[in-house]
Amino acid sequence: MEWIREYGDRDGDGFVEYKRLNDHGLVNQGWKDSWDGINFADGTLAEPPIALCEVQAYVHGAYVARSWMAYDAGDLALAAELRDRARR
Repeated sequence: MEWIREYGDRDGDGFVEYKRLNDHGLVNQGWKDSWDGINFADGTLAEPPIALCEVQAYVHGAYVARSWMAYDAGDLALAAELRDRARR
């Protein structure tokens, strides 16, 4: 969860996004990793940073699951914090 907050959402907008940090990395870093895999309906390529919808769903699921784990462990404050984070 810490990685998501510190590195996945670097600009604090609530979305986990990516952009390559040098010219040698993959342009697209999801399951559609070809150079032209992420584009708009008109064919225009998306510009980084890119926040893939499926990654947002994974992150939401992680927050919900971790919230339940905290609840089951009796940490109700953490459970509430994570549940609230999942709702954003």
